[in-house]
Amino acid sequence: MSRTYLLNLFRTHRVLLLAGFLFVCGFQVVVLALVGSAGMLEFIQNVFRQMPLPAQQFFGADLMARFTASGAVALGYSHPFVLVMTVFVAILLPTRHIAGEIEAGTLELVLSMPVRRSAIGLSLWVGGGLALLLLTSGCWLGTALGLLLYPDIEMVDTSLIVKLGLNLWLLLFAICSYTLLISAFQREAGAVAQRAVVVTLLFYFLYYAIPVWPEAEFLSPFTIFHYYQPQKIMQGEPIWVRNVAVLSSLILITAAASIVKLVRRDIPG
Repeated sequence: MSRTYLLNLFRTHRVLLLAGFLFVCGFQVVVLALVGSAGMLEFIQNVFRQMPLPAQQFFGADLMARFTASGAVALGYSHPFVLVMTVFVAILLPTRHIAGEIEAGTLELVLSMPVRRSAIGLSLWVGGGLALLLLTSGCWLGTALGLLLYPDIEMVDTSLIVKLGLNLWLLLFAICSYTLLISAFQREAGAVAQRAVVVTLLFYFLYYAIPVWPEAEFLSPFTIFHYYQPQKIMQGEPIWVRNVAVLSSLILITAAASIVKLVRRDIPG
């Protein structure tokens, strides 16, 4: 790897990474505050019970599970605000530093240094993984602070929180890796970002459409969000190993393909 390239990656995006870290950290504290505040949990449960029966059936038991301590942790790690922030970073990094540099004409300068192309690609891939791990650490820190600030919250299995965070990190790293692969084939940052966003949104909407579209159940294993189900992880269901295996395989395959493409492609081209 290129240590200089790796350090430059973090210098370039230090403000964004710090803002993202503070955001996801604070969000976890706020979510746990809803459970830890006196009477809040009982109030939410009463509101749910007063809903019409069709509404209760629509939301199901999963809604009430979200307002236990374990459910609140799972909600904090899967909330759209958190996913949008972290996925944005996962897509931005490879977009900005391959196709974006080709478009700006700066990649030729980078490649003129005595560093192999494979080292540049590997450094970007590792740097993206470390940046996303930093954001995941913000979630862990926020969860720890929330549990510390609200000691009346029921005990939550620490090992499940660690597994949940690692699963989130692998999901984000998978998005970063296939964005890197898209970037290795393109020369315009906008085109890379559009394609990566469209692919990710298709995965996301397909995952949530399948429960109300039984005919599409066979497509479930083909969306990456099928391998990130926070509620089930926090309930101790044995899906974590499967999730890690599938997402890790996707990460390694797409990363290897992107580095091979980067080494072989003409710049510009």
